[in-house]
Amino acid sequence: MKELPPEIVDIAAETPNRVQGAAFCAVRDLRSGESVGLLTGWQPSLLMRGLGLQIGHKLAWSIVGKGGRWQTLIQHRADAPLADVARSAPVRASASRQCARGCTAFTRYR
Repeated sequence: MKELPPEIVDIAAETPNRVQGAAFCAVRDLRSGESVGLLTGWQPSLLMRGLGLQIGHKLAWSIVGKGGRWQTLIQHRADAPLADVARSAPVRASASRQCARGCTAFTRYR
């Protein structure tokens, strides 16, 4: 993970009903070339997926946890290397199966 940027938002002390709003305020105006760091006391994958939906899939992030604290580096998707973009929204595999009428259905595993 890259070093955390100068703008670091510590949301570990926020009450549960304010966490999503505090994180959204930190990233809503994120532009290409900028990055924001979030510090949390829990694994923030679900929070980041929610933010990604709110912002319109314009975010890329990397998460590192150490000693019960989690650091998340958030940047604009256009600035992220291709590998980081793929990791932020993984799709492991597709499996196909055929129904009784001969139709093929695809299942995605996340």
